[in-house]
Amino acid sequence: MKKNILLLFILILNIPSHSFAQKLIFCERVDVNGNPENVSDTFNIGTKGGFLQLLLKSEKGIDSHNAVIDVYHIDENKKEIFESTIRVTVEPDFTWFKKEITFHQSGNYHVYVYDEKDKLLGVGKVTINLK
Repeated sequence: MKKNILLLFILILNIPSHSFAQKLIFCERVDVNGNPENVSDTFNIGTKGGFLQLLLKSEKGIDSHNAVIDVYHIDENKKEIFESTIRVTVEPDFTWFKKEITFHQSGNYHVYVYDEKDKLLGVGKVTINLK
């Protein structure tokens, strides 16, 4: 019995928390071929705000005409506070798309990307610092 519980525990620990094939990347710029430049999960912005690029890459096509990006600020209690929704028109057969996102305050953020049928395409975490 102990072996079965230990095996189950090991299997649970090895399940990835996000099992989608898409990759969400934060960067300063995306070239015309979908290659990110200056990839990071931490960015410095000025006191008047600043932007970065969100890049979603998929092994297969996006398979949607629209994407929805939901941005949440993480408060001091680790609670997600809704910030904004950004809608993007995408090509279903493309394997990537980018979108500029503007931030106005420092902190930690969770970003969720969904297709037009509310299927989760990617999740990312980014930290914004004021300089």
